Amino acid sequence: WALVKQGHDASVIAAKLVRDYAVSPETAEKFTRSILRDLVSGRFLNDDELPSTASTVVDNGRVFPADGCEKLPALVYQVCFNVGNVFIEVFSDSRHCIDLLEGTFEFLKNRRKQYKHESPVRICIESEAGGRFTVRYGRIVVEDCAFDELAPIVHGVFVVRFYEANFTSLAFHCAAMCSDAGMILIPGASGSGKSTLVAALAASGFPYITDELVLVDVQQSRIIGAPLAIGLKKGSWDLSGEFYPHIEQMASFRRQDGQHIKYVTPASVCKDYTFDSISCIVFPRLIDEDVLSLHPLSVPETFARLTEAGYDTNRKLRIQDVGNILGWIGSIPAYEMRYRNLGAAVQEIVALSKV
Repeated sequence: WALVKQGHDASVIAAKLVRDYAVSPETAEKFTRSILRDLVSGRFLNDDELPSTASTVVDNGRVFPADGCEKLPALVYQVCFNVGNVFIEVFSDSRHCIDLLEGTFEFLKNRRKQYKHESPVRICIESEAGGRFTVRYGRIVVEDCAFDELAPIVHGVFVVRFYEANFTSLAFHCAAMCSDAGMILIPGASGSGKSTLVAALAASGFPYITDELVLVDVQQSRIIGAPLAIGLKKGSWDLSGEFYPHIEQMASFRRQDGQHIKYVTPASVCKDYTFDSISCIVFPRLIDEDVLSLHPLSVPETFARLTEAGYDTNRKLRIQDVGNILGWIGSIPAYEMRYRNLGAAVQEIVALSKV
């Protein structure tokens, strides 16, 4: 109430709830909207006194409005990317920024600059004093960025826009690779060793689908992977040296959560896969001991672990959809793989892919 009377909009109120009470941004925003509606219905506020309730993105206490679209300035340098069916143009007044993004996400470059299905999304990167930058994506503004933060921010836009363009039913934090036997799904939370394993498989000749985001369209029996660069966090660089001998010389970036990351490019990208082509699901777990174990999972265990890897999309499923999902999961062999030695883990996946 004090923040409302001080003239703050809903985004600022939600951000304060996130900082002071350690709730998620989504919870803070929903709560703020609900309270504001109650204040109006109880006539404590008039409609014209109601703060803006535009959707927001809250990141480390900074709040960026996410609705509308500001007119981007005409900047000199440009590079175009496509992530699946999503087209993105990046503009900057710094040739150095464009060179960085071109080199980091080279395999996503759209060299034809043709957009058959939709207008391109635009990202604007402007130089500021002291070697800092401001990044704009529509009305989302990330200020005071260091040079080594730019690639992860742009990568984040890739993920968000792909999700917005393709989401229908379910979304998982999950990798996917192709094999002779079919698609291999590799779900995993941060620190599970998912990206480390995927990078090793890509270097070993497995065609790549995604390292980040798998979308499932239940009604259309369709699965979609976001073909993004593979991000390796600092803790996995030493492990990955066997498959990427020059990893120490590769550029390192800093995400806004403080994690340091390097992006590797898959050797080949798989586009020929279907909803029914999944051969197995592997839940990796990176451990300290140099042992490898492969443990089959029951259908309830698989469902529970997939649920943990799922994103809360704020969508309701019909009962028949839930039945279809359970039937789909129940038909796929699933395993937990504990590993430390990447070479041994890859050989285990090779053996699974031939089953």
